[in-house]
Amino acid sequence: MNSKNFKSKSKLFLFGLTLLIFLSVSDVIIGQSMLSVNGSIGYTSVDKNNWSGYSTLNDWGQFMSEGYAQYYFHEFRKINIGVEAGYQYFFWYEYEYYDGYYRNYYEYNVKCWRIMGMARNDVGTNLFTEFGLGLYMFDGYTDMGITGSLGYEININQQMSVPVKFRAAMVFDDAANMSVFGISIGFTYRP
Repeated sequence: MNSKNFKSKSKLFLFGLTLLIFLSVSDVIIGQSMLSVNGSIGYTSVDKNNWSGYSTLNDWGQFMSEGYAQYYFHEFRKINIGVEAGYQYFFWYEYEYYDGYYRNYYEYNVKCWRIMGMARNDVGTNLFTEFGLGLYMFDGYTDMGITGSLGYEININQQMSVPVKFRAAMVFDDAANMSVFGISIGFTYRP
């Protein structure tokens, strides 16, 4: 087992253990549940050369997009506790290499699945904040990351609303950390 794979499994184990301990020792009260499905677009800030391992890149793009679902199911001291799962596309890069006779190009897309523990606080009329801690599962390894949002809900009726959020996230990787900024819109249902 290589060391990066071992570190990924260790991070996954620590995250699960922390979440299990938190939920078992806190006096969590079952509150109003909420399901939200969202999409985002934005920008990824990263040292592309360190991330890719190549000193010179031929081309790259740092447009970010993501789709994710959130389910809040507990209330703890007026903070809603839940989970988030999603798929995120961070950026792409292209480098060229020579095989002795021909110039070749290789393009790589940086993307992953993620799962996070989330906390949401309603701070005013239709205004809310969110904070999350979780795992970003890339192809062959896993990184820890955090996310935060400031959002506004446009109510359709008592059960449905449209959340609009400014989101920021940070992914902690051995090669280079990534900062992500974006605008998100979605649909929320409260049964």
